[in-house]
Parts: sequence; C-alpha cells; structure tokens
Amino acid sequence: MGERPLYCIASRTTRAAATCVAVLVACLTAVPTAHANQELTISPLIIDLDLKAGVTHVEPITATASGDEPIVVELVHADFGFGDDYGVVLINDDAPETTSFSTRGWFSLPKDQYRIPAGQSRQLPLKVSVPKNTPGGTYLGAALLRIVPPDSEDGGSQVRAVPQSGPLVFIAVAGGDPPKPKLETFSVPDRQGSGPIKPKIVVGNSGDEYFTVEGTVRLTGPGKTDETVQIRRQYVVPDEPRTLQAASEDATSDAGPPKLGTSKLGFGKYTVTTKLRIEPTGAKLERTRTVWIIPAWVWFLGILAALAFAASAAFVIRWLMLRRDAAALAIPIAPSTTTSVDEPDEESGPDPAPHIEHRHLLDEDSFEPEDEFDEDSVDIEDSVDDEESLDEY
Repeated sequence: MGERPLYCIASRTTRAAATCVAVLVACLTAVPTAHANQELTISPLIIDLDLKAGVTHVEPITATASGDEPIVVELVHADFGFGDDYGVVLINDDAPETTSFSTRGWFSLPKDQYRIPAGQSRQLPLKVSVPKNTPGGTYLGAALLRIVPPDSEDGGSQVRAVPQSGPLVFIAVAGGDPPKPKLETFSVPDRQGSGPIKPKIVVGNSGDEYFTVEGTVRLTGPGKTDETVQIRRQYVVPDEPRTLQAASEDATSDAGPPKLGTSKLGFGKYTVTTKLRIEPTGAKLERTRTVWIIPAWVWFLGILAALAFAASAAFVIRWLMLRRDAAALAIPIAPSTTTSVDEPDEESGPDPAPHIEHRHLLDEDSFEPEDEFDEDSVDIEDSVDDEESLDEY
C-alpha cells in the first residue's frame, strides 16, 4: 500500500467510498504473524453508514482469533482511496498529506487494546463521530485492527511482522447529490480471426455519490452459440470510470475481463449484448455490438476468389479487344469516287463544272439593257422618210 495523496479521486467530497470487493478481500483477509498459529479475521469487510454532521454512531466489529493462540488487538485508523484499476490505497495517519474526504480523528474504541482468546470471537464497539459543520458528501476511512506482538520470552527484542486488517468504512454525510451512471464504453472488434471475444465495458459516474453495478454479457451467433458471463457487483465512484470485470466461479471476486466463446468459434456474425443494473437508483444500462469471426482459411479462399475474378475479367476484356480489332481488319476498302475537274470521268458524262464556270464568267455589270435598246438612237422620222421614198418609187 502506498502512502500518498490520492489525486485520482475527485477533490469534491463524494460518496465514493464503496470500493472493489475483490481487492478488499485480497487485501484485508487474515494474515499470519511470525507465529504461524496466530491469526486474525475481521468481519464485516465493508461498513456503509448514512449519518448527519455532529452525530456519533456505534458500529460493532467482530474480531476472531483464528489460530491456536490468543491475540491482542488495537485500533489503527487510515484514510483510503483508489489507485489504478480501482485498487485500494491506504494512507496512514502519519502521512504528511491525505484526501479531502479524510476521516482522521473520527474513529475510536472504548479501550486501547482487546484480548481475544484462541479460537474465539469478540465484538468491538467501533465509535464513529462526525464533526459538526461537516459538508455533505461521503468520507472514507479504514478501521484497521492490528495484532500487538507479545513480549519476547528471553527479554530481547525481535523484528516481527505486524499484520492488520479491518473494514473499509463509508460515511455518507447528508447533502450529496445522487449518482449519475453512464456506459462510457462497450466495444468489441469489428472482426477477428478466432475467439474468444473480449468486450470492454467501462462505466462512469458524473454524480456526487457512488453506485454499484452488476449484470451480464451475452454472446449469440451461428448455430447454437449462446453464452452468458456474469459481471459481479462492483462499485463506481464519481469522476473515476471503471472497467468492469467478470465474476469468478465462486462469484466473490473478479476473474478478469469478460471472455465469450472459445478459439473454436466458427465463421459468421455474432452479437454481444450487455445488461447492467445500477443500485441504489435501479437504472439499467443496455448495449449491443456485433463482431464477425473470419478465420484465416476464409480470407485465403476470398483472396483466391478475387484473383480468379480478376483473371476472368482480364481475359474477357482481352477477348473483346481482339474481336474488335479483327472486325476492323475485315472491312473492304471502297474505290475512290473523286474525279478531277481537269480530267472528267468519261463514264460519268460531261462534268457540269465547266458550265458553272461559264456562268461565273458572265459579268452582270457588262450586260446593260440600255446598250441594246436605246430609244433615243432610233430616228423615227428617218423611217417615215424611207417609207415615203418607197412610195415614190
């Protein structure tokens, strides 16, 4: 566990205290001391309280000496938050910095130490006192019970591991806003060569209070493919999106990212559907995606088919071009019917062109009717005289 301020948590005090149960179980189960027969077990592992500012509440904690020797325990407080992948990070009270939702000075027991006989349990009254004028929201703290090492038999000193375990306490002080769940990511590859299919599910929270999420992811597809994976109950805090994990076989811890199907998934189109339930709001988040399983042999056959089609198309195009060229070579060349004006074709008769040329030689300006008949040039009197002369004759 690191001792550092948790900047990964929203600075605003939120009801973000409920952490991953799987991580909690792994971190806070009984731990043996240097004496293998001295063990401590604590229950419950999570305490969730709704309190008002200025109120003191007593919550019982059960401590059990699981080994064959009695143990002496004392209370140790620590703040906590969340690190990468929602791992619990404890911050001891002697750390120079802590979170803005610290519960330092809130926890206490009536006595400094308690003796628990071997193989027996004892309830310890954990007192939680919320200071007056505490702003609304959620405050986080770990109520750890630490085994007090017995004195050395020879009076000397020994270096000895000191185990401690205890519940994470989530205190919701009145005044926080309700949670706002959002399915930020639900993705699968568009296509892949084989199974299993591994969907990625990320749920976010834009509210001020934590919520829990659980549900299923289902795979359906060709044939009788129908498989469902459980998503165990997990907690999502504000401003910290969470990638959901599948439940283990005993449903008490995470088994890693959900996996659907096996490597034997056949060719075809598959549907992946997630259905999530949010508490305490009761909201539901549902989403569906599709993925194609295309094995390598299908790609190979597809490439062969594409090459065969391309070769066939090239052959047809080449054949059409050759046929066109052959048709062009088979067309006969007709004799020319063009004749020269200077040398007319005897069979076709006289060329009308010379006549046309003669017509063009006529100059309209050269023909003037006045020159052919001029009335003034005719002497009528002379004509009459001629007639008279005839008569005389």
